[in-house]
Amino acid sequence: MSPISELDTSGTSIAASGSVRSLHAVAVLVSMLLPVRASAAPFAYVTSTDGNAVVVIDTATDTVGRVIPVGTLPYGSAVTPDGSRVYVTNEGSSSVSVIGTWVDEVVATIPVGQYPFGVAVHPDGNRVYVVNRGDTNFGGSISVIDVATNAVVGTIALGLEPRMVAFDPTGARAYATNRKSGTVSVIDTASSTVVATIPVGTTPYGIDVDASGARVYNANTGDGSVSVIDTRTLQVIATIPVGSEPRGVAVHPDGGSVWVANRGSGDVAVIDTAALQVVATTIVGPLPIGIAFTPDGARVYVTISGAKTKDGASSGAVYALDGATAEVIDEMTAGITPSTYGKFIGPAVPAVPTATRTPSVGGTSTATMVPTPSPTPTNDDPNATTTPSSTATATPPPEPTVTAQSTSTGPTLTPSTSSTPTIFGCSGQPLVGCRRPTKNLRTWVVIRKRVPATKNTLAWAWVRGEATELDAFGEPVARDAYAVCMYDESIGFAPLRFAAVTPVGDACDGKPCWKALRRGFRFADRHHLANGLQSIVLTAGADGAARVLVTAVGSLNPALPLGLPVRAQLQNARSECWEASFDAPSVKSDDATRFEARARVP
Repeated sequence: MSPISELDTSGTSIAASGSVRSLHAVAVLVSMLLPVRASAAPFAYVTSTDGNAVVVIDTATDTVGRVIPVGTLPYGSAVTPDGSRVYVTNEGSSSVSVIGTWVDEVVATIPVGQYPFGVAVHPDGNRVYVVNRGDTNFGGSISVIDVATNAVVGTIALGLEPRMVAFDPTGARAYATNRKSGTVSVIDTASSTVVATIPVGTTPYGIDVDASGARVYNANTGDGSVSVIDTRTLQVIATIPVGSEPRGVAVHPDGGSVWVANRGSGDVAVIDTAALQVVATTIVGPLPIGIAFTPDGARVYVTISGAKTKDGASSGAVYALDGATAEVIDEMTAGITPSTYGKFIGPAVPAVPTATRTPSVGGTSTATMVPTPSPTPTNDDPNATTTPSSTATATPPPEPTVTAQSTSTGPTLTPSTSSTPTIFGCSGQPLVGCRRPTKNLRTWVVIRKRVPATKNTLAWAWVRGEATELDAFGEPVARDAYAVCMYDESIGFAPLRFAAVTPVGDACDGKPCWKALRRGFRFADRHHLANGLQSIVLTAGADGAARVLVTAVGSLNPALPLGLPVRAQLQNARSECWEASFDAPSVKSDDATRFEARARVP
């Protein structure tokens, strides 16, 4: 099999992201005039991450259907075993949108933990696990949702910055990747407790379990590998190189192969599970993220987050690959930067009540549902007992909010409290787990005090740093703020001595303060409105190649001399951070007019 050349994904793209977003509202209105789907082949529910929507794809025809508005920054997408619902994580709004597939609309919105990312549905269809990546300093969690009530019934603590979760076929265990910790948590689902923690590769992301439940496969973005875990011994039995920045992982339904979407190298690697090595690689579009099979394994769908329109605007694509040969057989334009994680393709949707939908005032609709001879429930709960009642009236708005509390008598779980994102700024104490320099005395900082004070300057060069993938920088152009922070560690705690937070959006002379570069981003503000910040340059790279450059001008720079040691950190709204510590032996000057030091690396 020869690799497939990259296809043009821009031919049928909408010209600008604003046009796509405007279609979302239209899609809701149009959906009110369409009949409810009675039965269908498997459908894919692809998150349009920068479009704040889910795009529906009919895998029988590879046609793009409805665009369903959801919350902010949707990432995870998981379909229930009966195909009746889709659970979508909204990282930006700390919520989960529940899509009813019989109408392809959001029927509930559930508040969960901070920054929800991955999602998986228990094989019995009664529970949903949502991975909240949370704060880098305090670890993440899983919110457990009761499907019957669409309410969070408890939380399970995980490691640092967890990303994805997958159940074994019996549902007795779940496995979650902890990106910052470099581990996989093993969860006993009966007691909702972590029973083991397995060290794997660097920055684990995607994860899947084979149909026998004997092996777990997780992608390690940082070192370009897949770890193979024996579920009997809970040990890594093989580490397989696959490509650059692997993200999504999907085990073929027949168990004979594992397919991996490599974001960095723009391809899909196929692992033979008997030989435990890559046997095929297919080039796809730029920045592939999500990957999922149809139930029969005939096709695998890959979301392409780096597709562009002909004029260079962000778009999105989905490629269909043959499940036997790994050849690209179709491609669809879909969404804006679709970064879909999870099992986003459901089974063939069973027969559901038909309905005649009539638009009504105020953006809602009514649906008169007439039962069919099918045993499918006549309400939105797939587990409810059906009755022979003749009609039911529903009025689903585009995104209603559900805040019901569960009355489930299942396992005792730690009560969950939903968190609302706060205004971003420097943390009260230094964050832990930040990336650090790799070379001794290469990272430096210089602070100068001048007359007048408006001419004071600060320059910090974090160079030869630990490996930083482009994704770690987030989306500063559109939404992710950055904070430059300096802490005095000369006493028992570390008080904040300097803080400056970048603005987001068009806050610099009516233009974006941030600009995307080939390997990173640049911030520039000639007016120094953010506590003197003048520029920030972020450059992604491997160990020893990543770097951060910061300059600031003005009277608000730190007062001199500084207490030692002093810790400088760059923090972003996605809980990523970069740091350097300067102690007495590393300091060249520390007086009332100048501080200069180079960071020592143990």
